This record gives sequence, C-alpha cells and structure tokens, in this order.
Amino acid sequence: MSVNHSREILARLASVGPPVILLTAVVAGFIISAQVRSVVIEGAAQTISAGASGLAAPCLDIADGETSFSAQGCEALASAITQRQQAGQVQGYRLLRTDGTVLFSTDQAEIGHVVEIDGLEKAAGGEIDVATVGSESDPLVARVGHRLLRVVTPVRKGEAGAVLAVAESYKPYAPIAASVAESVLIVWLAVGGGALTTAVTIGYTAQRASRDLEETETRLDSLNTRLEDSLVEIESQSLGVLQALSAAVDARDHYTARHALGTTEIAFGIAAQLGFDEAQHTILERAALLHDIGKIGIPEALLLKPAALTDEEFEQVKGHSEAGARILQTIPFLADATPIVRYHHERWDGRGYPTGLAGEEIPLLARVLAAADAFDAMTSERPYRRPMSLADAIAEMKRGAGAQFDATVVAALLESLRGREGADGAGLTSAV
Repeated sequence: MSVNHSREILARLASVGPPVILLTAVVAGFIISAQVRSVVIEGAAQTISAGASGLAAPCLDIADGETSFSAQGCEALASAITQRQQAGQVQGYRLLRTDGTVLFSTDQAEIGHVVEIDGLEKAAGGEIDVATVGSESDPLVARVGHRLLRVVTPVRKGEAGAVLAVAESYKPYAPIAASVAESVLIVWLAVGGGALTTAVTIGYTAQRASRDLEETETRLDSLNTRLEDSLVEIESQSLGVLQALSAAVDARDHYTARHALGTTEIAFGIAAQLGFDEAQHTILERAALLHDIGKIGIPEALLLKPAALTDEEFEQVKGHSEAGARILQTIPFLADATPIVRYHHERWDGRGYPTGLAGEEIPLLARVLAAADAFDAMTSERPYRRPMSLADAIAEMKRGAGAQFDATVVAALLESLRGREGADGAGLTSAV
C-alpha cells in the first residue's frame, strides 16, 4: 500500500468516521428510546394487571358455567378500590363477565348492564390490553382532567385457570410518563456520551496516525494495519455506545455498578474451561456486558428496594430479560447475543423464565451466562443482603447443579475458580 493511499484512508477516516458514528448514535438513540418507552409502559401494565386480577379473583364464584360476584366479595373489593382511589392510585375500575356484563364498577349505575369496552375480547382470550387515554371526549378523562393508562386484564382462578372475568383499571399516566422520561434521558445521555467519545477517539487516532506517517515510512506496514483496523472498528464502537448505556443502567444501582463486568469476567473463565472459539467468546462478551440492559425500564425504587420484592414487583423485574432482548434485536450485529440475553434466567429443570425452557433447549451460552450471573450476584452486596463468602457461593452452585444450572457449566466454573490467584487461598481450593 502506497503512502498516498494511506493518506487517503486517513482523510476518509477523519472526515467520514465521526459523522457516521454520530448519525449511528442518533438512529440508535431513537430506536432504543422507543423500545425503552414500550418496556416501561409494559412493566407498569404488568404490575397493574397483577394487582387488578389479584383483587378480583378471590371475590368471584362460578356455578353452572356462569361467573358471579359474591356479596362478601363485592364488599371486600369495593373497600380495596376505595382506598386506592383515595390514595390517587386508581381513577376507575370495572369487573365484567367475558360477555361485557358489569359485575362491579366505581360507577355504580353500570352494575348489571352490558357495556362495550376496548380490549374486552383480547382479555377474554387471556391477553392483557394496554392503552393510554387522553381524549377529553372520554367521560373519565374529562372528569379527572388528565391522561390515564387503561389496562384490561384477564382474571383467572389460579395461574393456569380459565378466564372467569375481565378487569378494567384506569391509573394516572403522569407517574409512568415521568419514569419514561427519566429512562429516555438516561438512554440519550449514554448514547450521546458514548458516540461523542467514539468520534473524538476516531479523530484523534487519524490525526496521530497522520503525524506518524509523515515522520517515517519505515513504520508503514504497521500503520496501515492500524488504519484499516480503525475503519473496521466503527461497527464495534457501536457496541461501545451500548456498553455505555448498560453502565448507565447499572449506575442507577450503586450496589451492582460492576455487576456486568463481574459477570463477564466469570463467564470468560467458564468459556476458557469449555474451549469456546473466538466467535463464541465474542457473542458471550456482548451478551454478558448487556444482559441486564432491560432494567432500564424498571423503576429505580424496585432496583434499590432494601427488602425482598413482592410477587407483583418480582413479576415486573422478571420482564427485564425479554425487554433487553427487544432492545438488542434492533441492532443487527447484536443478533447473536439477543437469545442469550432473553434466556439467561432459564433453569436446567425448566422452572425458569421467560419461557420455561429446560436442559439443552437452553442455548449453551445462555447456560454459561446464567451461572456467571448467579455467582457474581451471590458474591456481590445487594440492598437487601450482604454478599456470600466464596465458600458459601460455591456450595450454593454445587447444590444448584443439575437443577437450576447445567452441571457441566458449574463444573467448568469451579475449575476456573481453582486458577484464580489470591481468591480465598487454600480455603477456596478445598471448597471447590
């Protein structure tokens, strides 16, 4: 390669590289922001749905195939809804049969009548329907004077039971909008900061290389390699933007600020024992660094809660693996990492989430990430507990082998720990 050609590459890199990075960041920012908004609203809807269904289910009776509402149940539900109305948590609530007959309503004039509501058929089929309501033509919006989030949810007896009724809940949209705005701001700060850093790095690299080129031609071969690597690096720098986003998510919880890096380090140790090739290693690195990116849509109050989560709160947190996968699938070169992020909370015995995969149905890299994630979590301080000792964490991993975790992966993890210098000394070796 000639000196002139090298200079052409430099000029192209200096002039095209930064704008491309910035344009990519803007596009990624809009895409990820839209995904984050969807994740936040969906998370809020799941919490509302669980609460609405949980209030209604104990109050329902079924006889001769028809759902009815006991007088005692009506009184208990009315009391609970009244308390939530007074606290500003609920603006309106209906409980209906699947044919639209109103069993209970905050508007008592509706009880016993058949009404038409959007999402009734969908909820009767077992799915949640979510919508924002802001039109002043809506009577409830006109009365309360602000936008609402409407959630129509199926009500079952037990988790897998038939749909007995449908609950329609209206909640103020303002707190949800504030959470959306906060999460989107984090996205843009992370993406913008990462993009700016990347653009400056590319520009500086080009300028430095230009000076080196003018100083001496004896280093031409190595310089050309650096230049071509810099051009290829533009794509990988997009990963740096997402890493910055992941760091921003972790930074919301100072207890787990290094969780992504810790999980990645442990996963690398397992990968070395299992003999992963370079391609597998790259996919695992990206998935490990970004495995909790879906937590961008979880309220900070849940991430920092100093006590165990309620069932409703845990259901909301469980949604982060699917949410993370939806965010990553918008980035073409992260396609291979997307299923790893989606399935990193699946269990070997099939009792995990989000889909209940079991055994070798779970991708191998997801099984590796699951073990690494759990081990780092156990040995890290959390708002609700102190970290386990290495010996206790190792014992817990052994107990989970063949049940929660792939036994082969656990064995690789333990073998990698034997090689870690200074990690609890002889005590660690004996525990392993």
